[in-house]
Amino acid sequence: SKKDKKEIEKLQGLSAQDFDREYITMMVKDHQKDLKEFKDEATSAQDPTVKQIADKGSQVIEQHLQIIQQIAKAHNVDVGGKEMSSTK
Repeated sequence: SKKDKKEIEKLQGLSAQDFDREYITMMVKDHQKDLKEFKDEATSAQDPTVKQIADKGSQVIEQHLQIIQQIAKAHNVDVGGKEMSSTK
């Protein structure tokens, strides 16, 4: 997509340390967005199978988000402190 190409171009011009910081930031934001979308779908879907898949997907994405947030913290990357955790 255009967005992906723009992000690739941005990353290509960065030093190793800046690349790491920017990539980590992108991954946190992407996982936060995906988690929200999956949780929304799990809540609003009419089809029980879709609800179940979206719920299971949100659990996996939430685990991935926690991992990338830990990586961000270990590398002193400020990702805005927006942690999304399960409220089950």
